[in-house]
Amino acid sequence: MSVLEDVVAVLPLDLENTGSEHVNVEELLGMLGTQPDEVAAFSIQGETSVDLAPGEIETLYLAFEPDTDRVFHAELFLDTTTRLARLEGVGTAPVARVSAQWSAVQTPIECSEDLLIGVENVGSEPLVVSDAWIGTSEDFAVVVPAEPIAPGELGFVAATFTPQVAGFDAEDRSDVLTVETNDPLNPFVTVDVNATAVDGGEVQEAVPYDISGSADLLVIADGGLSSYRSDLREFFGDLVHDLADTHGSVHIAGLGPSSPCPITTPTFVSSTSDLAEQADLLDQALPWTEEASGEALLELAVDALDRTVDGGCLEGFRQDGAALHVVLFPRGSDPSTTALADQLHFLEDAAGDGPVYVSVVGGTGDTVCPEHPPATGYTEAAASTGGASVDLCVAGWESSYGLLVDVTRGNQDRDISWTLAEAPYPETLELSVDGQVLDSEVWAYDPETNTVLISESANLTTGQTVDIRYLRRTDC
Repeated sequence: MSVLEDVVAVLPLDLENTGSEHVNVEELLGMLGTQPDEVAAFSIQGETSVDLAPGEIETLYLAFEPDTDRVFHAELFLDTTTRLARLEGVGTAPVARVSAQWSAVQTPIECSEDLLIGVENVGSEPLVVSDAWIGTSEDFAVVVPAEPIAPGELGFVAATFTPQVAGFDAEDRSDVLTVETNDPLNPFVTVDVNATAVDGGEVQEAVPYDISGSADLLVIADGGLSSYRSDLREFFGDLVHDLADTHGSVHIAGLGPSSPCPITTPTFVSSTSDLAEQADLLDQALPWTEEASGEALLELAVDALDRTVDGGCLEGFRQDGAALHVVLFPRGSDPSTTALADQLHFLEDAAGDGPVYVSVVGGTGDTVCPEHPPATGYTEAAASTGGASVDLCVAGWESSYGLLVDVTRGNQDRDISWTLAEAPYPETLELSVDGQVLDSEVWAYDPETNTVLISESANLTTGQTVDIRYLRRTDC
């Protein structure tokens, strides 16, 4: 009988007392056999007692309820000595047997490989595969056979393995395939799936965080500053210290009036030299006279910059693409007869590549003091170029050196970009500083240029190292 369709079969069994004595058994001994799982397919329905007078017939009802595809045997006993019948029943059903039809598969991440899993019907009725899945991973997509599998035939469950990015140390993607069928005894059969995700290995890169760029500082002072010499030395010391700390490379030169060439040897120093040497150079370069010369300092700056070419007294002072910061210490207004716009145009031409800023330390007109009349013209030059104006007439002016540092630091791009050595799986990119992982909101990856952009919002400082870790992408 069909396990799926008939469910249970009931057969009548007539018992006749052919003897001369009364037969009375309160309860039949029941079904016996050598295979308990076979015997369990048979049962007596209704009364299990027997009460027969001589010549009387009584009908028993036997139920056969197989659970799989096989032949079942059992024997019905009245008591320990009396066998009433030998029973045999045949159950028909689909029986599923699953085996993997491939060896262990190794597939690059985000690439696909098709697999076939054989499902054999070793039963005697059609096998219907209703569903199949491999774990809960998104690495596998499974398609079941559209038609039932005939008895004795082999069908296939088609699986596609497309390993997704799952971080580091996630190569093993082995799982279990579960196939759901109409096999009544084992509706769910399983088989191990051995699969490996292949990547190009872990890559580590160290990125020096340097938003400084380069800057050239040209300080030009008129006379009349002798009373400020001590304060100015402190001012210059703090100024060059912060410039060196916030810029990758800084050149520093100083001029007094009347000559476009520094009187110092060397004519300029770089941020690689001792900080005290940098401050000493400015202290030696500037005039510490009582009287002002009244020279046009912007014109002097243009004249000096014309000497940064080969053979000039300031040869090598200008760095390619460096910001030029001209800091003026005037004693009064700009005496030049050339329009300010023209002077700034000449200054930019002489400076070459890189932004140009003019800052002024002197009288600004906001506070009146006899020794420092308003630096009219120069303060306008500072405003036009994004420079700073420091009022010498205000107590504590020497602490405002940070304004000059901010001119070059604040006007530059604070983001940095880094071209990776290999193409990564972007999901695996990890950036950290001193062991602390950076939030993904402060950096971004551009797949077109294979670069990582680190934003100024990361709040890092020049000199720190950003450690970048990722998995190398492999081709399909």
